[in-house]
Amino acid sequence: MDAQGFERQLQLDGYSEIETKKQHAKPENDAHSHDCSVRGLVLEGAFMVRLDGRQVTFGPGDVFDVAKGGAH
Repeated sequence: MDAQGFERQLQLDGYSEIETKKQHAKPENDAHSHDCSVRGLVLEGAFMVRLDGRQVTFGPGDVFDVAKGGAH
């Protein structure tokens, strides 16, 4: 999926706040959650996250979802 298609789909799915972030490699974060659901598209590199107790890696074109309140 590309960035424009991803943003269109977010809007169709009711997401009202869309932001673009460039993340640099960093050490692992402590587990945390958000007061809203989070959906992201990896444009380049890799995004590694612990979901449901297992490490998951997302690469370019992959979309990830974390439910509101979901620890990751």
